[in-house]
Amino acid sequence: CSMTGEEARQYARVVTWQSPGFEIVGGQTVTSATTLTSDSGRLIQLDASGAPFTLTFPPLPYVGMTFILSEIAGSVNLVTVDGNGKSINGGPSLLMNGAYRQRHIRYNGSQWIVIGGLL
Repeated sequence: CSMTGEEARQYARVVTWQSPGFEIVGGQTVTSATTLTSDSGRLIQLDASGAPFTLTFPPLPYVGMTFILSEIAGSVNLVTVDGNGKSINGGPSLLMNGAYRQRHIRYNGSQWIVIGGLL
């Protein structure tokens, strides 16, 4: 089966893998200020090579909502991850300013918690 690029993107958005406590739903590459939604892919590839930007989490997350953030361009430009009114490890935001850094972040019902990643 051969798919066009758009068909592949649509397929990636609906393919879901879930097991207790972990989920991955689709993926997307972000290159500028973006606010995620509950429909956003769970693998967020960050490319700040053009300029620093802010990635904002959804305003109404559900318990267990998980995002994998991965800097893919080898850039040290700052990506600010904003909790959108919810704390991230006790603070209002998380700073990612290292090449190829990754963070796995899950919402626990009261705040976003970093549960893994690469420094």
